Amino acid sequence: MNLGEGGPESGDPTPGLQLDLTDLAGELCDLIAKGACDPRIAWSPDRTEVRVIIDAALAHAGGVDHQRRAELSDALEREAVERGWAERFGTRTFVVG
Repeated sequence: MNLGEGGPESGDPTPGLQLDLTDLAGELCDLIAKGACDPRIAWSPDRTEVRVIIDAALAHAGGVDHQRRAELSDALEREAVERGWAERFGTRTFVVG
């Protein structure tokens, strides 16, 4: 994972380390591809769809705010498209099976 210095100079609203959200999106998609159980993702009963729980993912990655939610959502969409997964419009729910 790519960790960089945070703080006021970097524009990071919370001091300390900031996780690269592109790397986080890749990590989440890797978990999905493996069919993993993780508190940051919620599977449909038949495991053909999965929803990423953005706030839970960000809580483990340095904090939640509106901009980081949007950035992670965008990174997840890009990563899902690269993997050939379809997103249910604006829901962060991906059809994987």
